[in-house]
Amino acid sequence: MKKKQDIDMNDVSLQEPSYDERIKKYKIKRNTIIVTVLVLIAAVTAGIIIYKNLKHYDDYTVLSSLDKENNDNSKFLKYKTGFLKYDNDGITYYDSYNKIVWQQSYEMKKPQVKVCGDYIGVANISSSQIYILDSTGLKNIIDTALAITEIEVSAVGACAVTLEDGQINYVRMYDVNGKMIYDIKKVIEGDGYPLNIAVSPNGTKLCVSYLYLDKTEPKSKLAFYNFSEVGKNEVEFLVGEFEYDDTVIPEVMFTGDNKLTAVGDNALLYFTMEQYPSLDEKTDISYEITQMVYDNGYIGLVHNNDSGKEAHTLEVYNGKGKRVLTYRYDEDFVNMCFMKDYIMMYNQGMARMINYMGGTRFEYKFDIPLQSIVWMSGKDRFVFVNTKTIQQVILK
Repeated sequence: MKKKQDIDMNDVSLQEPSYDERIKKYKIKRNTIIVTVLVLIAAVTAGIIIYKNLKHYDDYTVLSSLDKENNDNSKFLKYKTGFLKYDNDGITYYDSYNKIVWQQSYEMKKPQVKVCGDYIGVANISSSQIYILDSTGLKNIIDTALAITEIEVSAVGACAVTLEDGQINYVRMYDVNGKMIYDIKKVIEGDGYPLNIAVSPNGTKLCVSYLYLDKTEPKSKLAFYNFSEVGKNEVEFLVGEFEYDDTVIPEVMFTGDNKLTAVGDNALLYFTMEQYPSLDEKTDISYEITQMVYDNGYIGLVHNNDSGKEAHTLEVYNGKGKRVLTYRYDEDFVNMCFMKDYIMMYNQGMARMINYMGGTRFEYKFDIPLQSIVWMSGKDRFVFVNTKTIQQVILK
């Protein structure tokens, strides 16, 4: 019979791992799992980005369609998950299934429509009526008693308008109930003519671009107004002015409650306005702008090329003035619109959608003349409006 071997209880190789050793092994195992998961997530994300940037569509499926009347010259705007259709006789809100949510009739020779958040402002240019609407329909009708030259609406329903009365112009804001919040009076001969206005989404800040003559030289001025408690301490709520001798500024826009971008004929100007305005960035423009589009914080400027195969160039700038895309093309695209990740360019005969790397994601030539394209909320969904139908489509 074999003799049993004595076990040495002090033999380290036979002892259970200590608590500290078990914790150390657990941490190593956990970190290995975390790193593996992060690598997988990064790979999947990169794959999705590459797929989105490289996938190309050359056709579309019609999800729903509405017939158009002959000589229908309606215009279209994206609104919430649907779209707005408007003309001289009224405005209609359609949902994402081409179903009418509401209709509002009016009589306007030159309607101007602006959207911010849930609110819609419709002004009769050169007349005095303003219609304020939201997703439920009409909220109020305002009569300014003076000729309207421009309207802007805020996300709280307040609307700003510029008005003309001979050699005097006014900038007024009305709340959603029609109460006048402020009234700024300017004389054209001394103060200049308002080229454009912008109101912040919260309705508390305003910027006006004026063009005026200094003797015989045209000059521009950006006037910033703050209608909060801070602005009440200033004359006419004016909290800052910036003057430019050699720049005409036809477009100003708030890209947030405290951020504003001004588009000049030779520069892009980026401002922060917490309470008082300050210039953050100036991007010089060395070409003549022939077309402009802006949305989602991006600005696209088109200019003609002096030489080369392609006739036009689109330059896209982000909200900090950095150029993120230079895209050369030969077609005469008369319309453009920004979407979340893409730019749609189109004319009556064709449409092309590109990403911010300049890659083509969709291109199609139409048999029936195209009038408008509206991006719908949802992956690759659009409204295609031609001379005969209004189609909700998805690219394929």
